[in-house]
Amino acid sequence: MQRLAAVGYVLVFTDPKGNTPTVDALSEDPTYFGGSKEALAEAEHYAHNLRALTHPLPLKQVANSDLNQYVALFGFPRPSETTVLLWWRC
Repeated sequence: MQRLAAVGYVLVFTDPKGNTPTVDALSEDPTYFGGSKEALAEAEHYAHNLRALTHPLPLKQVANSDLNQYVALFGFPRPSETTVLLWWRC
């Protein structure tokens, strides 16, 4: 996410009800960050301060907008949590 934002993309998150997502505790593991605790801490800090992530748009609001403004869609389904989708636009 940081690299996309650094090159000018606006990150837009959406949740079916606009709820703030929670982190899957199993994902908070340095293994997913090349074994680096520092990289994990940096990612956690970035995500914690990313307003778009802490205040996602309701999915209905995004679906009713001009979808042509978005250039990609990623889904992050988790069995025990609400699916959070990441969109980005220029």
